[in-house]
Amino acid sequence: MKINRRQLRSLIKEMAAKQPGELSDRFYWEVKKWSAKLSDEDEWDGHDGDKTVNNVLIAGYVHADGRSRPSRVAGIFIKQKPWSECNHWEVKNASVSRYSDVFGDDLVDLGPMMYDIAMEIAGDDGMISDSDGTSGDAQRVWDFYLTNRVGVDVEVLDLDMTTCGRDGSSPDLVFKNKVYYKKAGSSSIIGKLKDLDKIKFENFN
Repeated sequence: MKINRRQLRSLIKEMAAKQPGELSDRFYWEVKKWSAKLSDEDEWDGHDGDKTVNNVLIAGYVHADGRSRPSRVAGIFIKQKPWSECNHWEVKNASVSRYSDVFGDDLVDLGPMMYDIAMEIAGDDGMISDSDGTSGDAQRVWDFYLTNRVGVDVEVLDLDMTTCGRDGSSPDLVFKNKVYYKKAGSSSIIGKLKDLDKIKFENFN
């Protein structure tokens, strides 16, 4: 997962459990889904170039005063190879407060909600860290999310070490060897956002 230190500080700082009802009228989430051939992907290329990968971008937008278009202030990008033995959704990028010139309470505590949405979309396929490499900084985000995200039911299972590019060579990065699921029967963050008209979907059936 690509994440720099500034984004890490923002994600960890805002691990309080913001609720959908706390979002202002200026804020909304947008979820886009599309498919592409691996040969056209920057992250995944090689021998399976004729296969298709699924992509989902979950982005948070704020209608700021004096701007004709909403500003993107948060986002998480997940990908899936549905045909492979590693069909979990991989977190490729995650960031909050992307534009520092946009201010307001809507920018506080977006990280956990963003991960909640992504994990719910991943569903039974589960969510994992980037198979192309990650860092100890990302470990802190995963750990803090799991131990401090109050009110979210997350199930964590061991990842098959013969899949997803894992070989056990980084035992200190525990999160790399785990699959994260939202527990069945837990409340739907997407449902709450839909009720408040705070989330939009593109290319979802």
